[in-house]
Amino acid sequence: MFRLASFLKLTGVLLFAVVVGAGSAWWAIMGAIEASGVKNGPWYTSTAIGSAASDPYTRAQIALTGLLALNKSEAVYFTATQDDDGRPLSGACTYEVTGRNLAARWWSITAYGSDHYLMHNEQERFSYNVASLGLRFAPIAKWRINVSASEQQSNWLPVKKNDFFSLTLRLYNPSAQIIGNLESVGLPEIKRVSCTEEGAAS
Repeated sequence: MFRLASFLKLTGVLLFAVVVGAGSAWWAIMGAIEASGVKNGPWYTSTAIGSAASDPYTRAQIALTGLLALNKSEAVYFTATQDDDGRPLSGACTYEVTGRNLAARWWSITAYGSDHYLMHNEQERFSYNVASLGLRFAPIAKWRINVSASEQQSNWLPVKKNDFFSLTLRLYNPSAQIIGNLESVGLPEIKRVSCTEEGAAS
């Protein structure tokens, strides 16, 4: 009986250590990303991602969020979890994401759920890109994506109604102007248009 009690006590201590260790690792990973972060409006990027100098915590965060960490000259990634007014992106609201064509060979905007996975929808539509928006040969054209859980008339990017979400902007072969001015280059605006009663409270 004494041995069983000792074993259970040891097991409890080990489990506690694992939980605390995992939590410490999580905060260390996210802290490392914040320390190397650049903010541009509602968008956020890390200068460490895609860098040869990235440390183990940065590489762990890349694995955690599923980013394909190419070299900066090949790709730059921005993520937004808030709108232009600093409010969390919520499926209870409708948003207009607007901008002009971006100085990159190819770019796309993708929506992810709070679990960092694509959100299933009947349209099987998860992103828009320079081609699907008809911008391949229109370098200064304006565009708009309507992000909402309810159907929109044009350029609808569906999200889950009862979930927070994020938007990821991927820029492939970005111009030197983008690479050298991550904190000031013109990026898409994210405006909240309307909300359900639940969303308006957030």
